[in-house]
Amino acid sequence: MKLFDSINVIPFIDILLVLLAMVLTTATFVRSGQIDITLPAAKMSIQDHALDSRSIVIDAESQFYLDDQLISLVALEQDLMKLSPETPVSLRIDSIVPFDTVVRLIDLLKSLSLNKLSISVRRLQ
Repeated sequence: MKLFDSINVIPFIDILLVLLAMVLTTATFVRSGQIDITLPAAKMSIQDHALDSRSIVIDAESQFYLDDQLISLVALEQDLMKLSPETPVSLRIDSIVPFDTVVRLIDLLKSLSLNKLSISVRRLQ
């Protein structure tokens, strides 16, 4: 009877790599934004996310975020002044944010000639 002094682990590693590849290809890692907000609902919504767009988020506490970075309204205005009028801007606003806050933001964007706006909503079922 022949004794085994070693075990060939290469087939075991191959099987683990195949399983890892299957898990990584089937898992969903895409998350829409890192800031926890509840989007308002609408019957009609389209997915229009330009690759070079800038994202502005207002959370439930009426705090502003530019590209997922917390920012004051004054600093936001200074950063937006550097953008070209052709730059698309995506707005994600919590549903409980007071409307006057939304109007102030849109007024700011219009005053800087940033007219390519998209507002994210969740689809009403």
